[in-house]
Amino acid sequence: MAGSRQSPSDFGRSAAGWHHVHDGRCRRWKVRPHCRAISNRQRARSLELNSPHDRLGGRQRPHRDFGRSRFFRTVREALHSSPVTSVGDSFAWPFQDPGWFSKMIVQGLIAIIPIIGWIALIGWLLMTIDNYRAGRRELAPAGFHLERGIALFVVFLIWAVVFGIPGGILAGAGNSSHSAGLAGFGNLISFVLSLLLAFLAPAIILHTYRAGFAGGFDVGGIWQTATSNPTNTIVAGLLIYVARIIGVLGVILCCIGLLFTIPYSVAITAGVVAWYERVMAGPAPMGPAPTTPA
Repeated sequence: MAGSRQSPSDFGRSAAGWHHVHDGRCRRWKVRPHCRAISNRQRARSLELNSPHDRLGGRQRPHRDFGRSRFFRTVREALHSSPVTSVGDSFAWPFQDPGWFSKMIVQGLIAIIPIIGWIALIGWLLMTIDNYRAGRRELAPAGFHLERGIALFVVFLIWAVVFGIPGGILAGAGNSSHSAGLAGFGNLISFVLSLLLAFLAPAIILHTYRAGFAGGFDVGGIWQTATSNPTNTIVAGLLIYVARIIGVLGVILCCIGLLFTIPYSVAITAGVVAWYERVMAGPAPMGPAPTTPA
C-alpha cells in the first residue's frame, strides 16, 4: 500500500520479489510469477548440485567411488592396450571387439564381389594389423579399403603365379603326352612349392605391410626374415593355413557361413602376423658393458 510503513522484514521480502496483495480482508504477501520461476530453477539447481553425478562449473563432480572406478578403468585400458603376446590371441581377439559381428558380416558381404571385394578384404586385414600392433583389440571398420589392399593383393598374385608355373607346365605336359609319371611329378612339384609359399607367407605379408610393393618383392629380405627363426615362421605359416581352412568351413552352412568364416580367418591372420612381427623382433639389444677405471 502507498504511504504505509514497512518493517525491515518487509523490505527484505520486497527485495526478494514479494509484493502486497489485498483479498478484501487483510494484507498478505505473494511472490511475483517470474520470481516463482526463478525460485523453481534455483531449487532444481540445488537438487542437481546435491546429486552424486552433478556438474559443477561445467565439469563432472568426482563420485565418491571415483578412485575405485579409475582403478578398474586403468586395468581395463591396460588389458586392451597390450600387444599380441601369444598365438592364442589371434583366435580370441576378434571377439573382444564389441562390434565384431556387424563388422565381419558387412566385410563378408563386400568380399562376395569378385576382385574388388578381395582387395577390400586384404585392406581390412592390414588395417586390423594396425590395431593389433598398437594393442587395440578392435577389428578395422568394414569398408572398401582398396588403396590399402591393392599392394598385397598384387604381390600375392604374382608370387602364386610364379610358384605355380613349374608344376603346371610339367603336369600339363604329362597330361598331353599321356605320361602319368610326368603329370604326377608336376603335381608333386606344385605341392612342394605350395608348402614353400605357405612357409614364406608370414614374411611376405610382413614385408609388404611395412614397405608396400618394394617390400613384397624383396626376395632376399623375405628369405632372411623367414629363415632367421624357422620355428616361428613354421608356426605362423601353419596358423595362416589353419585360418584358410576355417574360412572354407562356411561352405558347410550352404555358403552362408562364409560371410562370417572368411572375415574371421582374415582376422586370425592379422593376429598371427602381429605376433610374428613381435617374436621375430626379439629382445632389445643390450648396450655396451660399462668400462671400469684402471
